Amino acid sequence: MLDVAVRRNGYGRQIASFEASIESPGRPRSRRLHQSPKIERCGEDVEVLALYDHGDGEHPVLVRQGSAWGCSFHPN
Repeated sequence: MLDVAVRRNGYGRQIASFEASIESPGRPRSRRLHQSPKIERCGEDVEVLALYDHGDGEHPVLVRQGSAWGCSFHPN
């Protein structure tokens, strides 16, 4: 459904849980990133809607391809 490659627990285990302010379309808010997959590659048709820099460069955390969406955070 989504042309992406992810790494399981890419932001660390639950003990390394953190919250971060992530700008997403029309909704800047704090999002919880823990035990989350890190999106490491996106295909050409994948639209990146939000990025997060965890100290090793910016990584997509919200993506869309057609009607399919994917996120690397708990959308509370």
